[in-house]
Amino acid sequence: MVSKLRARTKARIDAVEMFYAYSFGAYDPDEIIEKYYKYNNYKLDNKQRDFAKKLFLQTCKNSETIDKYIKKYLKKNWTIDRIGYVELSILRVAISEFLYFDTPFFAILDEYVSIASTYTDSQVTNFVNALLDNFKNEYRVTDGREG
Repeated sequence: MVSKLRARTKARIDAVEMFYAYSFGAYDPDEIIEKYYKYNNYKLDNKQRDFAKKLFLQTCKNSETIDKYIKKYLKKNWTIDRIGYVELSILRVAISEFLYFDTPFFAILDEYVSIASTYTDSQVTNFVNALLDNFKNEYRVTDGREG
């Protein structure tokens, strides 16, 4: 599967998988990066590996801020605790890229919805898509970036 994916997509998957591991609290971010690349020995050029690391670390650093956005777009009577670790990791990394990187909106939506469809069922993928789309629609108005 790795060889068939674009390098940038694989870097995003790496960031999501590292954040998923981080969610369990057993290791600090640097240990997770070290262990992740030690046990996932595939070819990813340094530029893409650096992107994955930066994306992961930025997500760790800003997870409280990111969670405020996620909570804002949840339906009434839903809490962040009801979101599974996989989809929560996908949402956190996607919103991190959205907030802290200059990636076009359409690329973020497309990539993370695709990642969600790989790891989850269609209902969860639709949830991820809807939440990211709602976030994008509001953020675009206040940010002024073109999407």
